Amino acid sequence: MTFGDPVVHLGPLGSGQLAKLINNALMTAQLGLADDALRLGAGLGMDAAALADALSHGSGNSFSLGVRRRMGSGLAHFPATGLLRKDLDILTAVGTGAAVDLGALGAAAEAVLGRLESQGPS
Repeated sequence: MTFGDPVVHLGPLGSGQLAKLINNALMTAQLGLADDALRLGAGLGMDAAALADALSHGSGNSFSLGVRRRMGSGLAHFPATGLLRKDLDILTAVGTGAAVDLGALGAAAEAVLGRLESQGPS
């Protein structure tokens, strides 16, 4: 309870680690969506910072929008790309081993990581 609240029983041994991997895949996908939303707004002539502020007060708000908002001009130098890649690769391997498709979550996270990795090392 010192490190997290609430403490939740998720299932058998290792479930907490799997939850962390799923969380990071979801955050990665949402980070890409937030970046796309702000780039879309800028492309339509909106001030991206003002749009981020407006979205942060609406139903589209998320932790990832806050991260993207703090980064200012984009994700070109996102510091945790390597760690997110490691986690997605592990989650993909676990899903494959269990014959469970990661679905749109896996596809979106993979697309975002592909974009981040093409922008150079982090």
